[in-house]
Amino acid sequence: SLTPRWGLVPAIGFDASGGVEGGCIPVLDPTGGPITCNNRLQGSANWTEFTPMAGLSYDIADNMMVFVTYSEGFKSGGFNGRATSPSTIGPFNPEKGENWEIGFKSEWFDNRLRFNINAFRLSVADFQQGFIRPTEGAGGQETVTANLGEIENQGVEIEITAVPMEGLTLWGNLGYLDTEQKGFCTDGDGFSGTDPTAPPATPGPFSGALAQCAPAEIVTDAIGTFLGWLVPTDNSNLLPGPRAPEWTLSLGAAYEWQLGGRGSLMLAVDWLHRSDMQISASRATELKGVQQYNGDFLDHFRDDTDIVNASLIWRSPQQHYQVSVFGKNLTDELYNQATTNVGGLLEFRVPNIRKHYGVEFSYQM
Repeated sequence: SLTPRWGLVPAIGFDASGGVEGGCIPVLDPTGGPITCNNRLQGSANWTEFTPMAGLSYDIADNMMVFVTYSEGFKSGGFNGRATSPSTIGPFNPEKGENWEIGFKSEWFDNRLRFNINAFRLSVADFQQGFIRPTEGAGGQETVTANLGEIENQGVEIEITAVPMEGLTLWGNLGYLDTEQKGFCTDGDGFSGTDPTAPPATPGPFSGALAQCAPAEIVTDAIGTFLGWLVPTDNSNLLPGPRAPEWTLSLGAAYEWQLGGRGSLMLAVDWLHRSDMQISASRATELKGVQQYNGDFLDHFRDDTDIVNASLIWRSPQQHYQVSVFGKNLTDELYNQATTNVGGLLEFRVPNIRKHYGVEFSYQM
């Protein structure tokens, strides 16, 4: 079922006065039907999965090798802890991943240069996605976790590390990621319609722009009163995958001075670039963002960022003690780390930490 549903437990023996036992809040059917508990689930659910992993590697030479790996992953199903109606309690199903990776690793010039490259393809079926949609009754919206289709990630990663002279280390990493969503079949607008005998056409802001991808489902409350219909549409192409920058590039350098009996001192600088990416989403009417109360537009995207960090680290001769003086985000970038938009209630965003400095002390046995 595209709309998670779970049975409510009959509250046998309770009357309209609403006695409470074991956390059960009884709901009286005015037609004289059985009284039910509107907050107690019936039964349970459990999930198990076999997730194999296999790999093969071949040494081309003493300092070169190629490899290929296959692995599967599993994320358990669950229940919606913030459900507001029987139609959203759950359970939702497990999430299953399948990953292929092939790569080449090598070291050159007496291990002064390391070059690694690998390519991967990751498919996640029954992808678990949380989203917010309108609902009837108090609150006006509900948070739902459901299985909304498949994510396919494929990309390439390159890693280079060089030691051109004693004490100096240079490094760089380049990553490319292509993300595609498939079969995201759900009603992102929440239930609609007034006729319990016939579902409406594709509702809300879409007005038929997105294809219906599964039969409509009727929604009722705990005692069977008609609330509306859920009309699932294919939402695959509305937005790119979350937190999936197409390009990631980092460069860094470190130089270490040996101080004899006084330990060592290392100066390190690094730069990290990430291309723009989506960081969150909200209701279907707000997929591109929302207009805030003060007129500002708050979107769901993080622009390209370039972060520069630097540190000066002293280590004791036996490396038991370490003192680090650091500066992070020296370029003073400001961006959204997370955004949650709940229509009619709040717009909540978490910004990153701006340029800052600090001192750290650590001890290791």
